[in-house]
Order: sequence, then C-alpha cells, then structure tokens
Amino acid sequence: MTPTLVFTIVIADILQERFQLPEELFGGLILFALSYTLASGFLTRLFSSSATADINPSPAPDVH
Repeated sequence: MTPTLVFTIVIADILQERFQLPEELFGGLILFALSYTLASGFLTRLFSSSATADINPSPAPDVH
C-alpha cells in the first residue's frame, strides 16, 4: 500500500517538473494516492479481522 503512495508522489513530481503538469492534476494524483492508501489499509484490516474469526474455531472442550 505504501509503495503505491510513494510511487504516485514521485511520478506526480516528475510530471510536474518536466512536463508542467497543471496543479489541479497534481493535487488530484496526490488525493488519489492518499485515498487509495487509506481505503485499502482500512478495508484490509476490516476484512482480515473477520476472516480470522472464521478460520480459528473455538478451542476444543477439556476432556478428563
């Protein structure tokens, strides 16, 4: 997730410096990168916690 954020920021910076990318598009790329990173992190945590609850059954009863 973080590599996507870093890659997008680097590409946006190169496009702005070399090809005079308009500020609106630069800001849009940054917003996209931040929202994608936050959303994917949130969704990963949301679904991974519910998935592990289904995988790990309750412990077996204690038999003497």
